[in-house]
Amino acid sequence: MDHTASETLTKPIPDFSRLSMADEALILKLHDDGRPQTSIADMVGCSQSTVSLVLRTFADTRLEAKRVLANGARKLAERVVNDSDVDQALEVLDRLDVAPKRQQSASGGVNILIGMPGQAIGPDITLSPVPRTEIAEFSTG
Repeated sequence: MDHTASETLTKPIPDFSRLSMADEALILKLHDDGRPQTSIADMVGCSQSTVSLVLRTFADTRLEAKRVLANGARKLAERVVNDSDVDQALEVLDRLDVAPKRQQSASGGVNILIGMPGQAIGPDITLSPVPRTEIAEFSTG
C-alpha cells in the first residue's frame, strides 16, 4: 500500500478513551508485573498499540526531568545568583545540591555525647587517631 506524506501526517492517534480508569490501572499493574504488551492487550481487550500508548501516557519521567535539570544547573545557578536575592539564590543552590544549607546547631540547647571510657565518642569516631576518653561532653548553644 502506497502512502503519501499527507496521509502519514494525518494518521489518527490511537484512541484509548473507551478504556476505563480500571482498565488503565490494570494495564499499568500487568506491565509492572512484567507481562508483555501483547498479553496485556489480550487480557484487557484492546490492541497492543493502545497498551503502548497507555504506558507512554503514564510513564514516570522524573529521571529524565532530573537529567534536564542537571544539564541546565549551571545556567540556572548563574541566573539565580545574578537575578535573585541572597535567600532565593541559596535556596535554589541548595536544591541543586550545589551549595547545601549549613547544619545549624540548636540555639540555647544542650548537646550531650555519651561514650565508653577509652572509646571514641561523637563525630570523631572515624576521624580521630587517638580515642577520646571523655564519658560525656556538654555544650550550650
